[in-house]
Amino acid sequence: MKFRHLKISDLENYLHSEEYKATTVIPITAQRVLSHIQNPRAEQDDIALILAEEENGNVLAFIGLMPDMVFRPVKKKVFWISCWWADPEKGKALGVPLLLAAYQASNGLLLADASPETLAVFLKSRMFRVPEAKAGAKLFLKPLLKDVLLRKNPKLAKIDFLLKAMDGTMNAFLGPLRFLQKQNFSKPSNIEIRFLTASQLTNNGEDTVNYFQREAKDFKWIIDFPWVLPNEKYKEKRFYPFSTKANTFTNHLVIFKQSGDKIASLFMTERDGVFKLHYLFAENKKMNIISKVLIGLLIEKKAKEFVTFHPELSKMLLSQNLPFVYARPTSYQYVYGNGFESDLSLDGFQYGDGDAIFT
Repeated sequence: MKFRHLKISDLENYLHSEEYKATTVIPITAQRVLSHIQNPRAEQDDIALILAEEENGNVLAFIGLMPDMVFRPVKKKVFWISCWWADPEKGKALGVPLLLAAYQASNGLLLADASPETLAVFLKSRMFRVPEAKAGAKLFLKPLLKDVLLRKNPKLAKIDFLLKAMDGTMNAFLGPLRFLQKQNFSKPSNIEIRFLTASQLTNNGEDTVNYFQREAKDFKWIIDFPWVLPNEKYKEKRFYPFSTKANTFTNHLVIFKQSGDKIASLFMTERDGVFKLHYLFAENKKMNIISKVLIGLLIEKKAKEFVTFHPELSKMLLSQNLPFVYARPTSYQYVYGNGFESDLSLDGFQYGDGDAIFT
């Protein structure tokens, strides 16, 4: 077994190598390779992937890194963990050594989001600071008994037909109420909704506390080089442990105007009916009208779910009486390496920072 560090400049050659062709589990997809190469904040010598391989090139474990920049308090190169996997049998002892290798490759300037399972590893390593989880809000706009229960317990797939029938029954019952729902969240006459191109979306200094300060070229990169492809376009048959394909995956760049003046800029992704708000640039004093216009837009787009971790919008959504919409609190856990000289404030993060916006 050996560890191998692949730089941005190595990725394309690795994709066409005999080792990549022979490995049972692939450590990176072709679309992720293309995206990493086009990353406007990456340099050719940046480490992008660390592999634990058998001598024949078969991958037992891997960890991926996505180069980024922070701009506060000073500009510097940082890295996000973009994937982290180990074979549950042959590679189960390799996850922590790979994390250490990624930490060393990034000089401790390493960030990640953490699931309950990986959070325990980050804490035990003592290499990371763990702030309080970022609070958010999740909305359910349609009966989703099947989707929610299968997400929590895939074994329930054996009664898929029953869950689908129950959702159908609830949808039929709520059908006559949809008209009232649309009326309740109808757009005020002085509100205009416009859809943008990537070059038109920028924070324009509206989000000065954000550490990562994405610009138009960054948004264009995200849109032009996705990690999730339509089912019919994803041809790889071997196992890849992370997001690769969906029935639909769409980016929505939107501005809301009130009486001709812009009150909000938004970047949302839509994946099979689930909308996620990755960036919101807006004044807090306008959050009440922004939340109502947003829900109206989600209903128009036939959204099933919506999630946001914007603090003011989350508070507004959870405090409102939302007819025909179920809202509940949720959270998102960041961790960051001890290489950062000071603590990072949760106010400096938006959900689109890191790799979440790609999936």
